[in-house]
This record gives sequence, structure tokens and C-alpha cells, in this order.
Amino acid sequence: MLSFSQFIRERQYLHNVSPATLEWYKHSLKWLPTESPSQIELQDAVLRMREKLLKATGCNSAIRAINAYLKWSESPLKIPQMKGPQIVLPTFTAAQISLRVSWKSRSFCQRRLHLLVLILLDTGCRITEALPLRMSEIDFDHMLVTLDGKGRKQRVVPFSFELRKALFRFITEYKRRPDALLLVSRNEIRLGRRVVGFAMCVKRHRDVITNRRGEWHHSHIEDRYEILRGSRRGWDQFGYYPVGRWYKSPCRSGGSSPPCSLGRLPFRSWPLFPYSLRRLI
Repeated sequence: MLSFSQFIRERQYLHNVSPATLEWYKHSLKWLPTESPSQIELQDAVLRMREKLLKATGCNSAIRAINAYLKWSESPLKIPQMKGPQIVLPTFTAAQISLRVSWKSRSFCQRRLHLLVLILLDTGCRITEALPLRMSEIDFDHMLVTLDGKGRKQRVVPFSFELRKALFRFITEYKRRPDALLLVSRNEIRLGRRVVGFAMCVKRHRDVITNRRGEWHHSHIEDRYEILRGSRRGWDQFGYYPVGRWYKSPCRSGGSSPPCSLGRLPFRSWPLFPYSLRRLI
């Protein structure tokens, strides 16, 4: 009898799909109640997706994986794709791009973040392609960079003369080795996509996570991270309570002014870090 595990094994060893694709198959096949679903059970799976507030794009992603399994099992059934909205993505204006390019960074973290933004703007690559970039993959003579894209596919992308100057300044100042990663933490740890996203969010909301004198402390961010991590797990340690998609912090000391301002951070910018924020940001 055909099973989910056999389908996963064949995709892994015969088709040589990536680990991320395997996780996508495993997650999508959890919507099916049985290994030989009927048409009614397939429709019920889509209904449960919608009841869980999945968007049309999320449903279509799971439907594609389920249809691949149905075709592999030689089933005549197939789930039709849902019609989703075709939205024109917003883009930066020339003034916004000029503002980001001309920004003067000072510290190491600011220089690293600015260089990452320049790489994304100049090459148009994904952030998951820019973070694992190594020094050996950058050709300064011909102004070419080799990127490892989705599906383990490499491609060579040209970059501008201005980006070459920024790369050369960063590499020369911080003495990056030829075999090392380009963008790393202070402890030479590879940066993750969520870590960089949270760092950008923290810098954007720095004015609301300060004390009364306007001073900036890493301990405030670390305390807030621990509280938010606990809040996502279902408990409330210091009186933090959910308000829509935001969390507000009441005064912990009971006085009229809290030791830390009423901070707000977007829900999508709360990653669960395996390390402390002081080491990574």
C-alpha cells in the first residue's frame, strides 16, 4: 500500500529535493486524513485550511504538494487551485533609494546592515542569498558575484562600481579573510534571516524602547525578548497583554512612569533566537 513515508523517501533519494522541500511536503500532507483520500475528504481538507484562516496563496501552496502526492499515487483525483488576488508589489522611489544609499553608517553593525541593504538593492537577490555570501564568490575584477539561489541553483550576477567601492571599504576595514563569510556577527557567527529582520525592526523602533533619559541599553531589548517569547508561549510574566497584533507594556514598578517606555514591536518581528541578542546584534 502506498504511504506518505514512501512518497517522501522517493522525493528525497530519487528526485534529490532539498530539505526545505521535504518539510513542505510533510507539512502539507498533514491536511489529509488518510493516505487514500476521497473527493469529499479532499474538499474537507481545503475547508479546514480556510477555517484556520489560511490565505489563498497558503492554500495553493499546500494544494500543490497534495496534488503531487495524488499524481504519484496514480489517483484520478485532483484539487483545483484557488483564485487569489494579483497585487502589484510596492517599490522604492528614486528618492527613497538615494536616501538609503547615501546613509552614513558609523558602527560595525550599522556598516554591516548598510552593506546588506546595498547588496539587496544592487543585485536584486534574496536575503537568504546575500547572508551566506563568501569572499571567494565575489569577483572584484569583473564585478560579478556568484549567488546560491533556491533549489540549490547558482547564478552569476553583475554589480555596480559603487557597490564594489562599498565592498572594498568594508573588507579592508574589518580585514575579512578570502575564505570567510562576508556578513557575520562579532563572534564570526553566520547571521540568520530572522536575526537581521529583528535587528532592522529594533533600530526602527529604538525611540520607543528607551528609558526616561533617552538612553539605549541592550538589557531592555533582552528583557523585552524574554517577555515576548513567554507571551507567545501562552503565559504573562510582567503584565504584558495582547492588543490586536501589538503588545503594550504597563508600568512594572506601579508608579506613574514605567522604567521602559510603552514599546510596540510588530508581531511578525519576534523571532525566537537560539542565542542572546547581545551576541548577535
